[in-house]
Amino acid sequence: MRPDTREKVSEYDGLSLIARPTLDEIDALDEELYSRYRDRFLTDSAINRQMVSFQGNKARSVYRWYKFKEAFSAALVEHLLNRYQVTSGRILDPFAGSGTALFVASAMGLSAEGIELLPIGHQIILARKLVENELTDEDLETLRRWARECPWESS
Repeated sequence: MRPDTREKVSEYDGLSLIARPTLDEIDALDEELYSRYRDRFLTDSAINRQMVSFQGNKARSVYRWYKFKEAFSAALVEHLLNRYQVTSGRILDPFAGSGTALFVASAMGLSAEGIELLPIGHQIILARKLVENELTDEDLETLRRWARECPWESS
């Protein structure tokens, strides 16, 4: 165990105030940890910055309709499920956000459950489920007609 290198700076009403480590100390500790666990770090060149962020969804219309910047890309979820050969079972996403992992898993034939505390996440997931599972062909044609004709502009 590393000895406590913090220095007692002062005392206030019987409480000792401890100096915070400097950035140099933090860098040294970081290097120590990296050196110790270097052989356990895995680098996957297929995973890049775009893949681990919402940016990876920009080219996929079913995922880009609402910009949920905290979301992972669908490509990352697909990559991980394929890499670890997840082909059956149930997926639990405890931070479902906009539902990317849920929808990707479902599209790959997996059962998916999610937990999301933010109301906006609930609304995004419910809207997407509605579009994918509950709109009829007639509903979709009406939406396409409205998009072409913009009837609200003439009312």
